[in-house]
Amino acid sequence: MRRKQHAVFAHAARIVYHSNMIYHITTAAAWQAAQQTGSYTADSLASEGFIHCATVTQVAGVAARFYRGMADLVLLTLEPTRIEAEVRYEAPAEAPASAERFPHVYGPIPVTAVVRITPLLLAANGVPTPVIPL
Repeated sequence: MRRKQHAVFAHAARIVYHSNMIYHITTAAAWQAAQQTGSYTADSLASEGFIHCATVTQVAGVAARFYRGMADLVLLTLEPTRIEAEVRYEAPAEAPASAERFPHVYGPIPVTAVVRITPLLLAANGVPTPVIPL
């Protein structure tokens, strides 16, 4: 039996969560700047050609590996159908034979694709953790 896709709708904020969302960790300042310009970019877009993202099951591992000890972070929940750039699921560069695939966004992310902004707080072990469950 197929599981029904999980969805939560918050009345006032119109927050939407579906299991097909993708996620990106960034600084609160970078997110604020994106709101001013209408689109979000990361340094990796210029250096690697894409913006690194994660699935819901990959967020905790990404936070632990790449963002340990960093404060003032937010988790952007992205609706892929609102992203005009190509989204590819690819193996990490350091493990090209890996079966795990990460979403990569090959262009700027419009702020309209961000359906939820979740602050990340440092846990006792230094890993940024969402203040509310995903």
